[in-house]
Amino acid sequence: MTGGTYPYDAADGDADFITMARLSGRGIPDSWKRQYEWGRDPELDTEAQGEPSAAMWAEHCKLMKPLCASDADADALIAMLQHIFTLDLAERPNAADVLKDPWFTFTDIGETGSMDTQETC
Repeated sequence: MTGGTYPYDAADGDADFITMARLSGRGIPDSWKRQYEWGRDPELDTEAQGEPSAAMWAEHCKLMKPLCASDADADALIAMLQHIFTLDLAERPNAADVLKDPWFTFTDIGETGSMDTQETC
């Protein structure tokens, strides 16, 4: 991502689906549960949401904050990335929507944060 690391690795064309599900924070999608046997494991579904997802985002945030103009800038970036990593196609923003995200117009370079953002980091 923006911190110089990838959110997940792909090897031989097969991505780490659990990591992708954790980044979405919403568990394993029903379509994956139907397609992959491992997707029907309820422990994995629980692992892909809640605290594990929050911990993964906290780690990414820690890497991004020094690269951002301010904490509010980092929070806005994380919020945008969480929206982009939504696994459900119907909920995921398209490219035009992403370009309208407030993070792209964020100008605050101070610590106070002039943008009304929900703290995500």
